Amino acid sequence: MPFTETISLSFFLTEIFLTSCIIFLLLSNGATIVKLKNNFPFVLKEVAQQSFFLLCICVFFLCFLNLEINSFSSVFSVDSSTNNLKFFILGLSALLVLLVLPSLKIQKLNFFEFFIFFLLSTLALVSVVSTENLVFFYLVLEMQTLCFYVLATFNRKSAFSTEAGLKYFLLSSFMSAFLLLGMAVFYSCLGTLNLPEMYSLLAFDLFNPALRLALNYAGICVIMVLLFKIACAPFHF
Repeated sequence: MPFTETISLSFFLTEIFLTSCIIFLLLSNGATIVKLKNNFPFVLKEVAQQSFFLLCICVFFLCFLNLEINSFSSVFSVDSSTNNLKFFILGLSALLVLLVLPSLKIQKLNFFEFFIFFLLSTLALVSVVSTENLVFFYLVLEMQTLCFYVLATFNRKSAFSTEAGLKYFLLSSFMSAFLLLGMAVFYSCLGTLNLPEMYSLLAFDLFNPALRLALNYAGICVIMVLLFKIACAPFHF
């Protein structure tokens, strides 16, 4: 079993590579920014190009490496559908790097940490796609939300940015309680938080109206919190 799990790590080459490169970018650019005495926007442009190139390499991994496995320790899974979602997320993130760079130049936000948090949020979204357990789903989703907090308040000179980040933080913390409540209801009704096992149990007809109502309530809580965490309409307000 340990040997099989070690071999299975190759199926998560995209996540491992992205994590390693984020750490490298953080350390290298942190050391470079101290030595460089160039004015805006030299550092920001360089980090944006590095981020775009990194995301393109991740897209290359998904396109040309056939990485597919049904499950990994009942926590993560990789199949054609998850690979397609990862391809969409990484490709869209690469385009967003090019779109957000002019905005940062206009606002004169010459901080390379913006793209570090952007890449971390992308890594979290890619990991959410492969998650098969609600506990790990919660942990990875909170990681993504923490990055969104920082990105929302990145313009420290703007009162609107600070207000948006503070509201997002307070409301998101409140919504996390609903997510945990929904997960608790799922576990009390089904006895598991593993998504394939939950799907197998829900395939049977539930004749108990109270149990069916509780599961519907738990599902609404989880979906509502997910949409709020990723700032999806209409929760972006």
